[in-house]
Amino acid sequence: MATASGDPGQFGSVQLWIAEPVGGGKLARDLLETTDSAFAVAFSPDGTKLAAAGADRAVRVWDVATGKELALIEDHADWIFDLAWSPDGKRLATASRDKTSKVFDVEKKESIATFPGHAETVYCVSFTPDGKSIATGGADNQIRVWNPDEDAKQVRVVGGFGGAVFRLMFAPDGKTMLACGADKIVRTFENFAPKATLSGHNDWIYSLALAPDGKTIASGSWDGEVRLWNLLDGKPVRTILAAPGYKPEANAQASAR
Repeated sequence: MATASGDPGQFGSVQLWIAEPVGGGKLARDLLETTDSAFAVAFSPDGTKLAAAGADRAVRVWDVATGKELALIEDHADWIFDLAWSPDGKRLATASRDKTSKVFDVEKKESIATFPGHAETVYCVSFTPDGKSIATGGADNQIRVWNPDEDAKQVRVVGGFGGAVFRLMFAPDGKTMLACGADKIVRTFENFAPKATLSGHNDWIYSLALAPDGKTIASGSWDGEVRLWNLLDGKPVRTILAAPGYKPEANAQASAR
């Protein structure tokens, strides 16, 4: 397991952990300590590499077994919120506050495509399972789909969101897309067409995960609540309070003072 953490302009870290069978974890290695927050981590498809990015505007890649840094790529003009590996592990796609998404050749350590269409902060990015398209979500309340292999053209726009799109992902079947964001709704799509809306969260939704069997969705919101949903019928399965006692509004007021 890998974690990214920190406070922008103060500190940041990327760490590798060994998950314990009975819960919890054991620190395996510190990969990065910096003065800027790390926002995103992603393992390569074969699990041998780890990529991370954050407020320092850089993408870093490490060898998981040795902890050796394999690549440092600096091409964005602002914070990087998300990154995703291509299915073949040769490219990385990013989402940035500089209003672009980019695609990088990991071995050459260079940018090979830039997607500027959102004209607002880009929060999330994902390759389709076949690697032929890239989807991005942003503060313009839309998901945009791009062709990274031919002149970086936009091929589709998916709308209908009531706020910024913070997270998106694809199911292994290649047809199902999941997305969530500031409108407090988890949405499912089939071949990019709207399929279901899963309502119940009371705050912005920042995270999504799909169970290995593809049957259950997990969504996590700013108020510390995790909800499980049945992907097939969209019905709620279970609600978990992952951060007992956490009150976002009270914390925000304390920070303001």
